[in-house]
Amino acid sequence: TVSANQRRIAKNSVKLASHIMLTPEEKSTKPNIPLKNDPEFSLYFRMLRYGFTLGAVRAALQRDGMPDITRLDPDKPVHVQKVPTVAHAD
Repeated sequence: TVSANQRRIAKNSVKLASHIMLTPEEKSTKPNIPLKNDPEFSLYFRMLRYGFTLGAVRAALQRDGMPDITRLDPDKPVHVQKVPTVAHAD
Protein backbone atom coordinates (compact mmCIF):
# COMPACT_ATOMS: atom_id res chain seq x y z
CA THR A 1 0.00 0.00 0.00
CA VAL A 2 0.99 3.61 -0.47
CA SER A 3 1.83 5.49 2.71
CA ALA A 4 0.58 8.99 3.49
CA ASN A 5 4.09 10.33 3.04
CA GLN A 6 4.36 8.81 -0.45
CA ARG A 7 0.97 10.32 -1.40
CA ARG A 8 2.11 13.74 -0.15
CA ILE A 9 5.34 13.51 -2.14
CA ALA A 10 3.44 12.49 -5.27
CA LYS A 11 0.98 15.37 -4.82
CA ASN A 12 3.81 17.90 -4.38
CA SER A 13 5.60 16.47 -7.42
CA VAL A 14 2.52 17.05 -9.55
CA LYS A 15 2.27 20.65 -8.30
CA LEU A 16 5.94 21.25 -9.06
CA ALA A 17 5.67 19.71 -12.52
CA SER A 18 2.63 21.83 -13.39
CA HIS A 19 4.46 24.97 -12.19
CA ILE A 20 7.51 24.15 -14.32
CA MET A 21 5.33 23.57 -17.39
CA LEU A 22 3.83 27.08 -17.26
CA THR A 23 4.88 29.46 -20.02
CA PRO A 24 6.38 32.83 -18.99
CA GLU A 25 3.09 34.51 -19.89
CA GLU A 26 1.16 32.21 -17.58
CA LYS A 27 3.67 32.75 -14.77
CA SER A 28 3.39 36.55 -15.07
CA THR A 29 -0.38 36.62 -14.58
CA LYS A 30 -1.00 37.33 -10.92
CA PRO A 31 -4.11 35.87 -9.30
CA ASN A 32 -6.24 38.19 -7.20
CA ILE A 33 -5.66 36.20 -4.03
CA PRO A 34 -5.63 38.25 -0.82
CA LEU A 35 -2.17 38.32 0.73
CA LYS A 36 -3.36 36.45 3.83
CA ASN A 37 -4.60 33.56 1.63
CA ASP A 38 -1.63 33.48 -0.74
CA PRO A 39 0.11 30.10 -0.35
CA GLU A 40 3.47 31.73 -1.06
CA PHE A 41 3.19 33.69 2.21
CA SER A 42 1.25 31.21 4.36
CA LEU A 43 4.32 30.32 6.44
CA TYR A 44 4.79 33.91 7.56
CA PHE A 45 1.13 34.42 8.51
CA ARG A 46 1.29 31.13 10.43
CA MET A 47 4.35 32.45 12.28
CA LEU A 48 2.35 35.53 13.31
CA ARG A 49 -0.60 33.38 14.46
CA TYR A 50 1.77 31.29 16.59
CA GLY A 51 3.04 34.42 18.33
CA PHE A 52 6.33 35.13 16.58
CA THR A 53 7.37 38.78 16.74
CA LEU A 54 7.31 41.00 13.67
CA GLY A 55 11.11 41.13 13.84
CA ALA A 56 11.33 37.34 13.65
CA VAL A 57 8.93 37.27 10.68
CA ARG A 58 10.90 40.00 8.91
CA ALA A 59 14.11 38.07 9.51
CA ALA A 60 12.52 34.95 8.01
CA LEU A 61 11.31 36.95 4.99
CA GLN A 62 14.81 38.34 4.47
CA ARG A 63 16.38 34.88 4.90
CA ASP A 64 14.01 33.44 2.29
CA GLY A 65 14.49 36.33 -0.16
CA MET A 66 10.86 37.40 0.09
CA PRO A 67 9.50 40.97 0.12
CA ASP A 68 8.61 42.50 3.49
CA ILE A 69 4.86 41.87 3.68
CA THR A 70 4.48 42.82 7.34
CA ARG A 71 3.48 46.39 6.47
CA LEU A 72 1.00 45.47 3.72
CA ASP A 73 -2.78 45.11 3.78
CA PRO A 74 -3.48 41.36 4.18
CA ASP A 75 -6.87 41.71 2.45
CA LYS A 76 -5.41 42.94 -0.86
CA PRO A 77 -3.34 40.93 -3.37
CA VAL A 78 0.39 41.53 -3.06
CA HIS A 79 0.81 42.61 -6.69
CA VAL A 80 -1.52 45.63 -6.30
CA GLN A 81 0.40 47.00 -3.30
CA LYS A 82 3.68 48.87 -3.06
CA VAL A 83 5.96 46.27 -1.50
CA PRO A 84 8.77 47.56 0.73
CA THR A 85 12.05 45.70 0.58
CA VAL A 86 13.77 44.18 3.58
CA ALA A 87 17.08 45.84 4.37
CA HIS A 88 20.01 43.46 4.17
CA ALA A 89 22.35 43.54 7.15
CA ASP A 90 25.89 43.14 5.82
